[in-house]
Amino acid sequence: MVHSSCGKAATPKDHNRKERISEMKKNAIAMHSSVATSGNLVTNLRIAKEVGFDCVELTVIPMIKPYLEAGHSLEELAELTKDFDIAGIGWLPDIERQGEDFEKLMKEAREMFEIAHAIGAGGIECLTGPADVNAVRHFKNHEPYEGYQGLLGLPADKQMELLKKNVAALADLAMDYGLCLYLEPLGWTPVNKISQAYEIARTCGRDNVKCVIDTWHAYVAGDTPEEIACMDKHYIYGVHVSDSLEAEEGTVPDENMIRNCALGEGVVDYKSYCDAVRATGYDGWWNAELFSRRQMQMDPKEVARDIYAKLSRLAKG
Repeated sequence: MVHSSCGKAATPKDHNRKERISEMKKNAIAMHSSVATSGNLVTNLRIAKEVGFDCVELTVIPMIKPYLEAGHSLEELAELTKDFDIAGIGWLPDIERQGEDFEKLMKEAREMFEIAHAIGAGGIECLTGPADVNAVRHFKNHEPYEGYQGLLGLPADKQMELLKKNVAALADLAMDYGLCLYLEPLGWTPVNKISQAYEIARTCGRDNVKCVIDTWHAYVAGDTPEEIACMDKHYIYGVHVSDSLEAEEGTVPDENMIRNCALGEGVVDYKSYCDAVRATGYDGWWNAELFSRRQMQMDPKEVARDIYAKLSRLAKG
């Protein structure tokens, strides 16, 4: 599953997780929480087990946080997930935050890292911002916006400099918990390309920083399969496969709108992206995030079976 050991093993549970990971088959198929988002965490894990997924990628929202807020303890969460290999936990947003927002970022990170460490997760998904697509849309249209706008308006090189600095700080903290960070640049943000995340992972000076290949974000940001095929597999932590309706040229891509389709119903040549990933020699985990509103109203177990079959074919080539 997760093909590299990142950070320090701090507890016996970490050792057990790493032993299980080392025994996992190559090209493991992971179930993302969004595949059964209509249910709770217990339902999500049950479906993953019954369908036969090799591992899971869990989200704090809407899965882990509601479980804990309902009165369950971290120990109960660890017990619930003890038989599952957890590729990672999503997501830590707006990782370029500065000033007072940086302090909030580090606080949020520590809380997530504690959860991830307690349940033996392999890594934390880190997103570039602003995560709110409306912030970018208002900026592009020169309209006022009261929410977080991140580094919008700064020169591209300054944005990368500040982002890399934050990633290094987050990575140092993550190391204390035995965790990897896997960067996912959101397609509508200023730093939106996989190639940029790859550059940060290679040059930030931290061994526990990698990136995730997401076919939807690659499509809207303009990353090509040829670029991905040239990447060093060491810096690829996982793969998210999804399709898209056609992105209108010149507009800010809104995943809630154009990602509303099942695999095979859109315009993304995701097979070419997957072939490119395999060309690097990567043999880690693969999953698919669910954004199809039609599928969300179907039997989640049947949807999970369909996604599992499609991912298995893509991972094998």
